[in-house]
Amino acid sequence: MCESTAVELRLAADGDDAAATPLPFELWLHIAELSDFTAVCRLATVCRVLWPLGRHPSVWERRCREAFCLAGHAPCDRVIRDYAWSWQRLFLLRPR
Repeated sequence: MCESTAVELRLAADGDDAAATPLPFELWLHIAELSDFTAVCRLATVCRVLWPLGRHPSVWERRCREAFCLAGHAPCDRVIRDYAWSWQRLFLLRPR
């Protein structure tokens, strides 16, 4: 496992020395996909390794599809090109 794709969590074992356990980026990504918008933004500001979570397309695509699935909105697949093919930009700039 590459160090750049893992985050080390320090777990205290019986109050003694803390053992480092790597958590894969894919697991962090799954957590981010299930979290709400503010939690993802806060998680992305924790450290450099987690910063890509706040910019990952799959996180933003899910948010867009949930936010703009109501009647009266054009399908996201049709309008994403107007936002430079960025799901994050679509979510932040498209009027609701």
